[in-house]
Amino acid sequence: MSYKQIFDYYSRDDVQQALLEVSVDKEIAGIFKTGSFGQRPNVLVYPTDIVNMVKSGTVSFHGSVERWDNAMSLRSGMLKEDLDSLRKGFELIIDIDIKDFEFAKVCTKIFFDELSRHGIKNIGVKYTGGKSFHIGVPFEAFPASIDYVPTKSQYPAVPQVIISYLKHKTVPKIRDAILSLEPDIEKIANRLNLQATALIGTDGLDVDKIIGSSRKMLSQDMGIKSVDKAVTGFVGGAITEFGLFTSRHMFRLPYSLHESSLLVSLPMKISDIDKFDKADAAPENVEVKEKFLDRSVRDSAGMESLITEAMDWNSSRMKQEEVKKKFIITNSDKITESFFPPSIKKIMGGMADGRKRSVLILFNFLRNMNWEDDEIENFIGSWNEKNTPPLPLNYIRSQIRWLRASRKMLPPNFENENFYKPMGINCDVEINAGSRNPVTYAIREFRSSSRKMYKKPVKKQSKKENDEYVDG
Repeated sequence: MSYKQIFDYYSRDDVQQALLEVSVDKEIAGIFKTGSFGQRPNVLVYPTDIVNMVKSGTVSFHGSVERWDNAMSLRSGMLKEDLDSLRKGFELIIDIDIKDFEFAKVCTKIFFDELSRHGIKNIGVKYTGGKSFHIGVPFEAFPASIDYVPTKSQYPAVPQVIISYLKHKTVPKIRDAILSLEPDIEKIANRLNLQATALIGTDGLDVDKIIGSSRKMLSQDMGIKSVDKAVTGFVGGAITEFGLFTSRHMFRLPYSLHESSLLVSLPMKISDIDKFDKADAAPENVEVKEKFLDRSVRDSAGMESLITEAMDWNSSRMKQEEVKKKFIITNSDKITESFFPPSIKKIMGGMADGRKRSVLILFNFLRNMNWEDDEIENFIGSWNEKNTPPLPLNYIRSQIRWLRASRKMLPPNFENENFYKPMGINCDVEINAGSRNPVTYAIREFRSSSRKMYKKPVKKQSKKENDEYVDG
């Protein structure tokens, strides 16, 4: 695309009006074709502002996630209290950063549905102009305060916890949706330019490796070095740690060109995402119709519901983390079947439903029982003959190959909603005994037997000697 074509696109009245409308109260940065960016802070107030920035080399327009009383008074190195005093609000911007376009569509729809489930009405979706999509909810959807603290001053804690919670809720659906599109993990890895072994997690396909961290999903920083110190206090008494997190984050504005692809960052209806093709975002094909951040809807009931759930989940998660740190195990002896929990013994008898999930459970469990990998592979091969029907041998071999190459990890917890119960396995005995994981149960049984046999307590391991957490 030539400079004239870029200039002609940004000279369109409808494009200028769309950019000006979304830029109200936002800090703006112009991105050049090289990827470097222009003067910050900057703002867009008049159409001539857009034209002048394009004349100076701007190809792409980015705007702040936050809204400001006076964006031009922002400067590098500002203290958090000064930023809080200037901030009028913020948007919820979720960056679905996935390299595969079809996988990105699937994930975007699932996140959109989860937001809609809470009754949030003004949810925007747009193509980024690159490889994926953005989801946005304007500040008008947020309550004015949370636990009597003004919401506008609770950035980035509030959006960070929301995104973490949304990830937690959507991961099982995303995993199933991607595997329905492509059941072969090696092919998934090739599509994402990753190693297959990197995609094996505790629950099978590691969705975190596909959609990235929740912090990364909170839009991307554009190079400003001012930093909010660790956000450790969150509303509702939940203590969380987000580390160093940069303020003044930015995202590509709707109807802006992408600085590399020169495609339009195009808003769309969620119902149109399946049929959307990148060619639809070519500047000559674009009509300004949809909004990405619709400020006209002022209804906070849905967001209040979502924030409440996210806060409760975050509080529970932090308590579990504390419990996890208190219960540490180390064991070097091979543990035999007599100490296994009833759920594992049930799986070992052969399965009709959940055979593939059982491979994952058995391999990770037996590894934690200190069985050798070759021994585990032979056992699973014999176990497979008990299944109705047996899994294909090539499937067993490929799964074992990936699992052997992956790091040692725990099998899923008993309460994992994707395992055990949906497979017809009742875990009440283990849960009532105070165990959340099959490894916990087996080691407790093994230690209890050892105490009875030798009539003396097992030596307590020092913190330095222990390196594995259970009940994760």
